[in-house]
Amino acid sequence: MRAYLPSSYFSLRRQAATADACQREAPLYSRTQAIRDGMLIDVTPLAREVGFRDAVALTRCALIQSTDDCGADQADFDARLLLLLFSAVSALRA
Repeated sequence: MRAYLPSSYFSLRRQAATADACQREAPLYSRTQAIRDGMLIDVTPLAREVGFRDAVALTRCALIQSTDDCGADQADFDARLLLLLFSAVSALRA
């Protein structure tokens, strides 16, 4: 299964190139609104593949920073995201 990659993902990567962009305070609002606004990226389908039972979303900056060297290659992005999620679920089970 391919990760849901927002169409604006690569432009967001350029915007968040500096640490300041990822360290700003996030506004407080609902998860649904944050996903709609692009502040959170829903990765639930891939998270379920590696063992998460609940919905999982990553902040835009966490996604960008963890997949930064993937370039425009969708396969690299998917593999990196799966590895990140697998590491997280493994750590939670330990």
